[in-house]
Order: sequence, then C-alpha cells, then structure tokens
Amino acid sequence: MSEEKFAFITEWYDNNASLIRVYHLYYYLHDGALEMYDAKTRKLFLKKCDYPSIQLKDLYIGAIVNIFSRQHKIVDYADNYTRNNFDQQRQKTLALIKPDAYTNIGKIIQAIEDNNFTINNLKMCKLNLRDAQEESHFMTS
Repeated sequence: MSEEKFAFITEWYDNNASLIRVYHLYYYLHDGALEMYDAKTRKLFLKKCDYPSIQLKDLYIGAIVNIFSRQHKIVDYADNYTRNNFDQQRQKTLALIKPDAYTNIGKIIQAIEDNNFTINNLKMCKLNLRDAQEESHFMTS
C-alpha cells in the first residue's frame, strides 16, 4: 500500500556548476516527511526524513523552501494527484493597495497572513494612467 504524498518540481541554483538543478520533492501527508529525487538522473537525492520546518502550507507554486541550507523554488506540480488537490484548495486573488494606504502596507500584509492567507506573488509598482487603464481592463474581464 502506497503512502499518500504530494509531489512538486523544484529548482535549485548550483553556484559551483553555474546551472539550475531540477528535483522532485515529495511531501508525505501522514508525517510531514520529505524525500527528493534528482529529475535528470532519477536517483535518490534525499532519503525520506522528518523535516518539521516545512509544512503543507509552505508548499505552493512560487514558494521558496529551505532544505538543508539549499533554497529550492517550487516551479510546478510533479503529478496530477497533487495538481488536482491543490487546484481545488487554492484560489487566486488580486489585491491592490491604493497610494493613500502606502504607510500601512506592513499592517495590511500582516493582517493577510494573520488570517491564514498565503501571499504567493507580491509586486510593488507605480502605474501611470495608461498602465492603470490596462490593469483595469484585466481586472474586469
């Protein structure tokens, strides 16, 4: 009987070789253990082990997880089971903070996180009139 697990594709930049290495990261649901395989060689990279500092809420596309001092960026789901489970549970929301609330950005972000939301992408930009009109079209279409 196989254990229920989620599978992700991660990337890690190897400074020594000056290249991006791709891994499959498995998160076991019953105990939160991790296991990793090198995607290119299909060889075991990290034997299944407890890793309590990474929880299920930390695993989403775009997240950067620190595994034994290596920063891995989650770039995709590695199987349909994981994709289907996460797509059903996760929703995307676009939030804009108006200029008059600029001094309260820290409080706003803290309130979002305190209410168990995860910020996946954060972008700060100043829009000119043309950009604002294009963004407005995107948000209403």
